[in-house]
Amino acid sequence: PWVVERLGEPIAWRESVAPVASTHDPVRALLERELSVEDAVRVALLRNLDLQAIYEELGVAEADLLQAALPANPTLHADVFTPDTPPSSTALELEFAVDLVSLLNIPARRSIASAELARTRLQVASRVIELASDVRETYFGLQGAQSR
Repeated sequence: PWVVERLGEPIAWRESVAPVASTHDPVRALLERELSVEDAVRVALLRNLDLQAIYEELGVAEADLLQAALPANPTLHADVFTPDTPPSSTALELEFAVDLVSLLNIPARRSIASAELARTRLQVASRVIELASDVRETYFGLQGAQSR
């Protein structure tokens, strides 16, 4: 939220990098008129593939946090024995195991994953602000060059 407040621009994670073919494409609407600096920033935030890749990293970090809260899968092992000599009754042996160390490590894994998610969020925010700044600098540099 503070990134949007600082930029004054909404940011969006497109789950597909395929071109937007919709008539509701906000970039298309922006490009149909003369671009203001804020419009140029909006276009960059919506269409920059590097930024979209960083958003993907954010999704991975969120998934890692969810995974860190889960215990390791238990194991189940079954053996069936049939003796060759009498008494010939079939024996079944079942073994169920849970990794207790994995259960005890859940809080530490969650803490590490939470810190990684926070780091990734800051990385995304930094890249968004850097991109917006670069676009503004380029926009005003081009405006200055055209006015000479």
